[in-house]
Amino acid sequence: MNIIKRVITITIAIALMLSAGCSSKPASSIKELDTVGLWETGKFNEPGTFPICKETTPLTICLPQSKQVEDYNTNLQTKLIEEKGNFKLSFITYPSAEYHTKPNLMVASGGDDLADVIFGTFEDSQVYNYALSGAIIPLTHYYKDAYYLNQAKERVGYDFTPEITSPDGQIYGIARLNQSISQEYPAKMYIFPEWLDTLGLKTPTTPDELYNVLKAFKTKDPNKNGLADEIPLVGHTGNTYWIEFLMNPFVYAGDKNFFTVEDGKVGLAYTTEGWKEGLKFMKKLVSEDLLSPLSFTQDSKAYVSLLSNQPTIVGSFVQAGTSSIPANDIRRTQYVGIAPLIGNNGTQYASYEPSVAEIAMIISKNCKDPAAAFMLGDLMVSEELSIHTRWGQKGVDYLEPRPGDVSMYAELGYKPFLVEISPWGQLQNQHWAQQGPYIRQYAISAGVVAKGDEYDTAPVIARAQMLYFDKHPKEVIPKLIFTPEEIDEVNEPMTSLKTYVKECLANFVTGGMDIDTQWDSYLNEIKKMGAEDMLKIVQKVYDRMYKDKNK
Repeated sequence: MNIIKRVITITIAIALMLSAGCSSKPASSIKELDTVGLWETGKFNEPGTFPICKETTPLTICLPQSKQVEDYNTNLQTKLIEEKGNFKLSFITYPSAEYHTKPNLMVASGGDDLADVIFGTFEDSQVYNYALSGAIIPLTHYYKDAYYLNQAKERVGYDFTPEITSPDGQIYGIARLNQSISQEYPAKMYIFPEWLDTLGLKTPTTPDELYNVLKAFKTKDPNKNGLADEIPLVGHTGNTYWIEFLMNPFVYAGDKNFFTVEDGKVGLAYTTEGWKEGLKFMKKLVSEDLLSPLSFTQDSKAYVSLLSNQPTIVGSFVQAGTSSIPANDIRRTQYVGIAPLIGNNGTQYASYEPSVAEIAMIISKNCKDPAAAFMLGDLMVSEELSIHTRWGQKGVDYLEPRPGDVSMYAELGYKPFLVEISPWGQLQNQHWAQQGPYIRQYAISAGVVAKGDEYDTAPVIARAQMLYFDKHPKEVIPKLIFTPEEIDEVNEPMTSLKTYVKECLANFVTGGMDIDTQWDSYLNEIKKMGAEDMLKIVQKVYDRMYKDKNK
């Protein structure tokens, strides 16, 4: 079986509950798109030439406010897009915290107040509901004539359009896709090497070796302050990365819903004997105070406080990187990553969240020139604009590689691509801070040259990443695009099951439930909560999207 390698976390779209009636509307309510090709309209100059539009075309864009963008109207990226496209752009912004509420309400009331173009991070079913309501238009017909979008397929190495195609076969938006190795393996363990050296310990490679290291951290005073204040391993409630890392040697737990796939059959990691063994391992750690029970209750703020303590009291943690440690704390570059633990059966799994396309721009029914609006999105995914929207202006905000520069992922064969100058996250007026569509291939993020700053965590992450790269199961759950009807059936049990499983994990591990005597009742409760029916729907969607491609 040739299993696809491009795998992504499952998307469950529930954001459009305000317009719940949309799912019952017939597909005929979707606004039809005329069949005239982009280049047959006579409105545009030859592909790849500027300006794109022969005549100045006004477009209004709705997007969330950004703390990083001073003024969209005067922003350098705005001026660049207007010049290259012959567009006249105007902007409607809403506070980011309530951003999707506004378009949802507009759609629910008929969509007559929607802007020409809407930027955002849209769930697949949310977009489909918008389409079923007639609020946005299908763009499928335009895709075959797209210029930069088709170039982008070559840059990223595959056709990403199935990842943004609705169940009716139509594409209702323009994609955002950032291929980034550093973001694909988020559950990485970082350990304080000074403690290993002080105690003469080797880097752990198996659960048993990790236990021995954590035991030494707890009992042998590695921070040498004469107090039993060491916390060998700690997590927080903000993510499940530490759970995934500890469970992966026993059963792959890297899917956000803890799904597994074997020979094309979808399963649940949390009903397996491997999960049970993983629980016993975690219970052993908690019972000996090697894994802090705070991991089940504390928020990220309390967690950061522990990492910031002087002297060092945290021996290890599991995160995507070390940036939770304050920016002025040199320890953020002193912790080092260790490889995924090897299980008794020889498996070595890292949680995998591969880069995937998602819809970042839609065009409303109110747009008087949808072809020009599509060309705006097409321009934005060009390599030049995709870089500009993140790094800004070449020669000002970033530089081309210099002689002798080496990329942080040189070990994987990536050549230096750019040298960062301007820091990310600060107020500026050079770029849109990644609002709207963009498409970047692996070579861009993997080709960034280290700044040489002793507080820069990127090289730390890159070194750790080398230990995780390509260490994931051959089969994992691909992106699943549900119909509104399937969402109605699957959302409640999926949400409830995940909550129940996490609660039981905490109880099993901390002693509130007995793993051996209450395991069967735990499985029975999972069955009563609708796990089997949920799996049938997930399997149906999986087969619909990927079965033929995996043969």
